[in-house]
Amino acid sequence: MNGLCALFEQMKPLSAGLRTGLEEVVHARYYPQDQFLCMPDSTPDYLFFIVRGIVETYFFNSGRIVIAAFTGPDEVCFEPGCLFEPASVKHGVIALADTEVLCLSYGSIRRLLMHFPEFAYHLQRLIGIRDQYYDRRIELLSEPTDVRLEHFIELYERHFHGVTRAHVSQFLNMSVSHLYTLLQRQRKAYHNKRKKAMNV
Repeated sequence: MNGLCALFEQMKPLSAGLRTGLEEVVHARYYPQDQFLCMPDSTPDYLFFIVRGIVETYFFNSGRIVIAAFTGPDEVCFEPGCLFEPASVKHGVIALADTEVLCLSYGSIRRLLMHFPEFAYHLQRLIGIRDQYYDRRIELLSEPTDVRLEHFIELYERHFHGVTRAHVSQFLNMSVSHLYTLLQRQRKAYHNKRKKAMNV
């Protein structure tokens, strides 16, 4: 069973027909670093399950790049509006590292949904997970910068070391120099804690 089917199984066991249907249309792809998975202002073709690597979702606002999300291994990058009908999107998706994905076309999703209405449950769960993530990001950006960084690391602990500091600072809406200051402050606090623990 591929990773995407396994993810759906965790949400709710798949019927034999739906599982077979998914396995027939899911296929693997490789995107080298800096290659687009989806161009801005286009109609996306695929939902992506990340096997290895990391991708960034971004859009332009008043001429500047706004990073909306990072998606890494065992996570899904997709556009909810495309699940049920073709739709153009403003954002783009780009590989930040050499990335392996499992692709499921939106056309295949819609055909499977016609034959297996129970698949709607899994898609709604995917949308719910994505909505929770974006709600958390909005909360994150309303916090003081030092707390913002701390919570960003908690949110992206698995991916933090695979993302450049420039991308992190863009995501957190702060300058790179301020990010470095906060990181140095965190390291100093960590080393002080270690020293105290060793002296006990």
